[in-house]
Amino acid sequence: MDTFLKSFFIVALSCIVFQNRVHIKKISVQLYEEHLKSFFKDPTWINKLREEDIFELAKINLTRAEENEEGFQEVSKILYDAFKGVGFAYVVELKDFNPDELLYWTKWFFNLPPDVKKTVTKSTWQPDNANTYRGLYPSIPGGHSHKEALETGLFDMEEPLRRKATLEDLVNTTKKDGKLYCRNILEEKNPWPITEDQKMDDGFRIFMQKNYKIYENGCLTIMRMLANTLGFERNFFDGLLFGPKHLSTHRLIHYPSRLGDPASIPKEAWDGDQAIVTGEHFDTGILTILATFENAGLQIKPNGYSKWIDVPARKDHLVINIGNLLADMVENRLVATNHRVVDIGISRYSVPFFLEPRYDGDLSKTIFGNKLKSVGEFTTFGRYMTNRTRMFAEYASIDWGYID
Repeated sequence: MDTFLKSFFIVALSCIVFQNRVHIKKISVQLYEEHLKSFFKDPTWINKLREEDIFELAKINLTRAEENEEGFQEVSKILYDAFKGVGFAYVVELKDFNPDELLYWTKWFFNLPPDVKKTVTKSTWQPDNANTYRGLYPSIPGGHSHKEALETGLFDMEEPLRRKATLEDLVNTTKKDGKLYCRNILEEKNPWPITEDQKMDDGFRIFMQKNYKIYENGCLTIMRMLANTLGFERNFFDGLLFGPKHLSTHRLIHYPSRLGDPASIPKEAWDGDQAIVTGEHFDTGILTILATFENAGLQIKPNGYSKWIDVPARKDHLVINIGNLLADMVENRLVATNHRVVDIGISRYSVPFFLEPRYDGDLSKTIFGNKLKSVGEFTTFGRYMTNRTRMFAEYASIDWGYID
């Protein structure tokens, strides 16, 4: 191939790659020339080059899955293939999901005055508060993590309070050996912000409860599809792990940008020219469903990939992925995938839901009957979860009470 044709193909291929990149990166001429030698023999290498930099996840259409048996089986297969290969997928057409309303209330909460947010901050950071497990954790200075988050759960007060919650309001205070029972701490009721506008306060609480159920229903449908493709009855996981008192967490997250003051960003939070706001990690639990709205910043590194891949943000799509616990329980027939979040230069919002088992969910065996080695001696979910969360700064100092 003469010099003119080489130059032509280099320019043309550069355009193809450029159009499909989120971040412009230098590609060496030598790389192109190496591939050009086999261009006519195997043109599929172009697609492989693209795949190293962009990633379009499989779409799991829950409306289609609930239409009829054919739809259920069709979508189940797509889901299984996605979780077997990448470990991430999109959810589309989740019934009643409203991203605009969710973003509105997320911003409403994080824009509340600091003194109001303090009333629902966890006791780790606000010692005079009664709430330990549910509530707000503030942005922790330094390191990779730079976010504030409000966590709520399934358990709620029968009547909303118009005063600061006491310990007796939030948990069953029965004790053993002078300690609260761990299961009661984990089943703590949600503290809610109180402002001068009760109508808005009630609107926020009611919406949060509604969105919890929307996420919960979507996740349980996904688990039934997974049970089906793994060869079990559809409700298999419901009985094994969940039930009416599961310990799932609904979390509103605000990532303030630090890029306006780069000197404030610790060295360990930089990866080249990208600032990290949530360090790389595998989710520890069962299943995560996440609204990212139209915010970029989520990156994944699937097995076999040498670099981070941007997950395109889709307003009406949710992102789903599995955690290490589920991967272990299915003996790695499905994969958990490493991921992180980078600073996008403006405030970023996201709302995940972490589907977790009930306190006494059985973790002693895999779903195929073999010993679940990864949990060690912590063979019920409550024991496993309290042991695992000690490694995270927002939970490290919590006294989990009497663990039965």
